Amino acid sequence: MNNIDLVKQYRCLFSKRDITAALELVADDAIWQTDNAGGGWSGTHVGKSSILRHLKNIGKECKLLSWETRSIFPHNAKQIIEIAYLKFEFIATGEIYESDAICIFDIEVEKITRYKIYEDEQKLTACYQRTLPSLSTNINGII
Repeated sequence: MNNIDLVKQYRCLFSKRDITAALELVADDAIWQTDNAGGGWSGTHVGKSSILRHLKNIGKECKLLSWETRSIFPHNAKQIIEIAYLKFEFIATGEIYESDAICIFDIEVEKITRYKIYEDEQKLTACYQRTLPSLSTNINGII
C-alpha cells in the first residue's frame, strides 16, 4: 500500500470508529503530537497505549461533529500532508469549536510513525478554558 492510501485507510477506519484497526496502521512506538490547550487529550503521546488514551480522553470531553479531509498529498517520500476541516462540541458546555487543520503523517515501513496536527490552537484553548468551571462543578459532584 502506498503512503497516501495508508493515510486514507487510517482515516476511513477512524471515521468508522474502528480504532483497533486504525491503530494497526500505527507503529508501536509512534509519536502523536497535538495541541497544548491543556485538555486530557493535549500534548505529545508516545506509543499505541498512550495514543489510545489520548483518543479516549478526547471522547470524554468532546463530541466530534465533523472531520472533512479536503486534500491528501505527499510532501516527500516519508511524509503525507492532510488538509482537513474539523468541528466538535465540548460536552461540558455545548460550545462548538471548528477549525481548518493541517496534519502531517510520517510513514516508515507501511506504518504511521508520527502524527502532528496544526489547528487554531488559540481558539481551541479559549474554548477549553470556558469548560473548566463546568468540569470542576461536575467533578466535585455539585451537579
